[in-house]
Amino acid sequence: MNPDDLKKLKVTGSCAMGDLQDADLRGMDLRGVNLLATNLSGANLSGVDLRNANLSGANLRNANLSGANLSEVNLRVGIFRHEYMMDDELCADWIYHEANLRGANLKGANLSGALLNEANLEGANLQDANLTNTNFSEAILSEADLDGALLVETIFDDTEMPGNEIF
Repeated sequence: MNPDDLKKLKVTGSCAMGDLQDADLRGMDLRGVNLLATNLSGANLSGVDLRNANLSGANLRNANLSGANLSEVNLRVGIFRHEYMMDDELCADWIYHEANLRGANLKGANLSGALLNEANLEGANLQDANLTNTNFSEAILSEADLDGALLVETIFDDTEMPGNEIF
């Protein structure tokens, strides 16, 4: 963890591309903050309000998000690779990287309406999480714990489910 990045987050509400690995952010109000491509692996985000925060490209591997509010979160990201000309038009080439929530503790988290297409949630704890209208299309949920999760209108198109079953 970079202490300057933590200070920047607290002062400006932004820490894009920062290093907050293993940071203790318990209970913080992080609504609307910019955490684009930030390393949050192993961070304690339990009870954190992340509504409307930009978590695109953030690494949340083994993060503790128990009781966090992640409603309306979109963790999908496109990373710019290079630009080129085609038929006298400037074009951009993007590489898509999907959310890494492998092993994350999301127990009781509010993920309603979240777009988690192609996300890796292998071994994630989603017990008692609100997954209403959450899109898990082509996501990996093998070994994830969904006990008690609210699954109203949740989308599981081509999703690898616990037990390695494709749903």
